Amino acid sequence: MTVVVPTYRTAGPLLAGTRSSAMLGLEEREASARPVVLVWAPPDLSKDEDVLIQLQRDTRRAATLEHPHIVKVHGLANLEQGLARVVEFVDGESLRDVLEHTGKLPPAIAGRIAVDAALGIHYGHVAGNDDGTPLIHGDLRPETVMLAFSGRAKVGGYGALAVAPKEAQGQRVVNRRRYCAPEQIIGGRAAQTPQTDVFLLGLVLYECLTGRMPWDKETDFDKAVINTPLPVDGLPPAVQDLIRKATAKRASERHKTALAFRDAVAADSPRAARKQVLEAALAAHARAWQQTAKESEAPTIPLSQRQLMELEAKPRNWRAAMPLVLSFVVASTLAVAFWSQSRSVAPRPVLYGPPGAKVPPPTVVPPPPVSPSTLASATPPAAAPPTTPAPAAAPAAPTPSTAPTAAAPPAAAAPAAPVVSTKTAGDFLTTGIDLTTDPSVEVSMDGKKYGRTPVVIPATPGRHVVSLTDKSKGIAQNRSVTVGKEGVTPVRFSVGRGTLSVRAPKGANVFVDGRAVGASPIDDLHLYEGAHHIKVTLGDAVWQQNFTLRNEQSLRYDVELKPTNGG
Repeated sequence: MTVVVPTYRTAGPLLAGTRSSAMLGLEEREASARPVVLVWAPPDLSKDEDVLIQLQRDTRRAATLEHPHIVKVHGLANLEQGLARVVEFVDGESLRDVLEHTGKLPPAIAGRIAVDAALGIHYGHVAGNDDGTPLIHGDLRPETVMLAFSGRAKVGGYGALAVAPKEAQGQRVVNRRRYCAPEQIIGGRAAQTPQTDVFLLGLVLYECLTGRMPWDKETDFDKAVINTPLPVDGLPPAVQDLIRKATAKRASERHKTALAFRDAVAADSPRAARKQVLEAALAAHARAWQQTAKESEAPTIPLSQRQLMELEAKPRNWRAAMPLVLSFVVASTLAVAFWSQSRSVAPRPVLYGPPGAKVPPPTVVPPPPVSPSTLASATPPAAAPPTTPAPAAAPAAPTPSTAPTAAAPPAAAAPAAPVVSTKTAGDFLTTGIDLTTDPSVEVSMDGKKYGRTPVVIPATPGRHVVSLTDKSKGIAQNRSVTVGKEGVTPVRFSVGRGTLSVRAPKGANVFVDGRAVGASPIDDLHLYEGAHHIKVTLGDAVWQQNFTLRNEQSLRYDVELKPTNGG
């Protein structure tokens, strides 16, 4: 079967806004074609390998989302004009365009838009990332919600956060700061949770119902998002409560999921009313069935001797019972086979020490004594040595009269799987940790190096300190682990990430951990938590500093440099 690889070409401007980098295009597959939207990536993206990899990973994950309320992402395309994200063409307008023309919307329409968006958002949370964490949108606002002329709302922007327009040189991205949750202001993108999207859904519903942008009378948006509740006066009491809960400053006080938000919005809809009617009918049916079952229960009357004799006199239909008998025989055979196999399989041996360490042989449980009659009828293994050194004239195989009655030596048990003791004998370690990390790092514990993860480290039960290092990524930190009393304890560590932003004079070059990351301004550079070094140069002027980045932290440096060579 031949797979036809699509080709893409531009068709004309999308006219979605002055700052939009999107164009209309065609996806062509031999004789067929369909309209798509091509969203150009920044032209200097090739200079930042980390962001490029992030874009490829995010786009690949977004392309797996299939939902009627999500704008479909098809993938990436390398065209003559540059790298472009290929997304579904939605025949409609953005919610922002609609609000600019209509102001506030009727409650029924506003609720329908919020419900559709919440369903798409919830699907993204459930579908999740490759590592199993929820897929957070984080940039939900009227600009990223499309209203199709078919009457359906669709959430766009999935997979684009890595290259989304950033605030630069004092210019704010239109309306983005008003559509932020408190945790995004404080901790940046790394602090987002599913409740972050619930907060943004509440803001979208608020603007649809009031016709006013969130905190439209505030001058300091960051402070307002963190401290000031939305003014919901004039809305029905039930709607006020819903929006207050969705936009609570503490994430734990909001709706637990986007689906819970959707159910709260649709609580008074005809669908909710029908659902209540059906639930009541099902409950009534269950109660009636239980009552019928109780009434049908009758006391058991013992059979008389005559009735028993009549039953025994009736011919039995063995052919009808044969499938049941065969099923019982097969099940019993499988159970016996499984039990026999489990009895003969030895436990998995546990690891034994760092490279180069002297490891005593495992403790082997001796087999049970063998009777002379059984030994006489069996042929011993050719390689099995006797218990004590035998004279040269001794026969190769023992006879019943000379067969030892003591336990067989370890070598004689070699054909069978040894049973390894789980206790510590001298310096033989049967406890430790099975360590994996994200990303892979160099590991040492208690002053000994054990290589790069994943790795299994032997250790005595109790608390230990594990050192994780990777100079190329700026990772250098210690973690505490507790080794269990028996066996190997699985341990998994994830090294967190934060972001770094730098503002310096035009033309200044920025280096982090000895690696050039570009010219100022630098926005949201993702770094692993730990100790780092930043250096900014402009001509012969140099500014540098060591800093420590915590998980989900956003740091920003404003650097003033003046070259002394007149450059």
